[in-house]
Amino acid sequence: MNFHSYDQRAELARTGQRLPTIEWQRDANAPPHRLTESRKSRRTTLENKCDKIEKIAFTSGDSALAGLPAIECQRSRHKLVDESDQPTTAAGIERDVSRLARGDEMSRADVVVIGLGFVGVPLAAAAARAGFQVCGVDAAAEKLSHLAESAGAQGSQNPELRTLLTTGQLELRRRGALPDADVYCISVPTPMRADGRIDTAHLLDAAEAVGKAMRKGALVLVHSTCAPGSLEQQVIPLIARKSRLLPGIDFHIAHAPERIDPARGTPTADLPRIVAGLTPQCTKAATTFLRSAFARVVPVSSIRTAEFVKTFENTFRLVNISLANELAEVCRGHDVDPVEVIEAAATKPYGFLPHHPGIGAGGGCIPVVTEFFRASARQRGVIPPMVEAALAVNAAMPGRTVELIRDRLARSWKLSLSRCKVLVVGVTYKPDVVDIRNSCAVQVINRLRVEAADVGYYDPRIPQLRMERGRALRSTARLDATGFDIAVILTKHTTVDYSALRTGALPVLDCSSGTPVPWQDHD
Repeated sequence: MNFHSYDQRAELARTGQRLPTIEWQRDANAPPHRLTESRKSRRTTLENKCDKIEKIAFTSGDSALAGLPAIECQRSRHKLVDESDQPTTAAGIERDVSRLARGDEMSRADVVVIGLGFVGVPLAAAAARAGFQVCGVDAAAEKLSHLAESAGAQGSQNPELRTLLTTGQLELRRRGALPDADVYCISVPTPMRADGRIDTAHLLDAAEAVGKAMRKGALVLVHSTCAPGSLEQQVIPLIARKSRLLPGIDFHIAHAPERIDPARGTPTADLPRIVAGLTPQCTKAATTFLRSAFARVVPVSSIRTAEFVKTFENTFRLVNISLANELAEVCRGHDVDPVEVIEAAATKPYGFLPHHPGIGAGGGCIPVVTEFFRASARQRGVIPPMVEAALAVNAAMPGRTVELIRDRLARSWKLSLSRCKVLVVGVTYKPDVVDIRNSCAVQVINRLRVEAADVGYYDPRIPQLRMERGRALRSTARLDATGFDIAVILTKHTTVDYSALRTGALPVLDCSSGTPVPWQDHD
């Protein structure tokens, strides 16, 4: 494939020039290669001459796949292809006939992205923007409908997605048998189970689907968040078993952990990407592909290193958020505003990175991936006391928040939390996202209900909540505290007008910028 760098493609797009047709080539200067009928015939002849197919166990010894179960696959004692048929491009992939020439739109794509969540959608768009023909697949029909409807609506918030879908550069499809492709990108969620362990069901389902669909020479890129060792111990063996191909020899596989912050709005192409392959050739293939769509790609030495990069990034965040929450606890006893302390400390031009207190860190990354760190340490007999403490502090924050609400009600308004009508404002795990995974705000609501409080909520991004024991709560149509005894702001979205809470004598507690400081009244 003739890969163009991110800068080259951006310049072509900026000047309105048509991006060149993507074709697999033997090297940068060679003409496009086609597997002619004579070459196909010669390959078939060679295969027929193989009078013995031996089963070999792909075991690793001391290699990067140490600890993997054996992968059984068929391999001949003779060469199945002649030397001239061996792929030599950076991606190591050879295309039979170009997709556009065959007109095989439903069965062929340059890139297939499995999982169209907050990682998969921008990833698919970035690849399509770079000139690849992209097929995005997801098991949830309602998600595909929502994407198509939101992109197709007038005044869409994502006009680029609308353009890509309209021009056919990006195609959306419900998950089934995956199409033939040169590159498969896995970006499915890896949530935490109720018992605190990682749920790899989606990841392994996607890996199995890729293994069944891909052909020799394909590149598989796993973007999903993975615990250290997951790819080598689970994903790679599964793909190899289903495809009956040898990883690192018959196909390329690499890990490029996602770094998207859905609330920050940083362009996906501007995010530096970490990547590592099973072999140096895998790393080179993945790096070349990613550099076609992203401005900066940083290769590291091994897949497990890449997994630990993501693990440490999120553990770093949780440790510092928990430290900020401990600062808030101490400052409250001294009648000091912790936010003022942090903002002043942030003026130091080196050695300090501000983190802020809150009701606890949630989402699908920070608390989940920090558990990866702890589990990885324990697997090697290491007890990480700082990480253990940070997780304990974070787990205690929703309960501590309810305690402070109860104390403040009793002290300032002589109210009891029992049978108190509480309006919770904001329930997502952080501001300006449509995501309640591991949301501490939802945990606070559950604990308030345990205290016998009558809880309602307002969040324009989450119309309904499924609570513990199956009960559903619906958001009020607008921010109106009429009929409530108190309003509690847990997650403060920047798009919400809070002026309605300033009318009347209704008590308002703002927990969004610090736990437990400061309780700010808006009356």
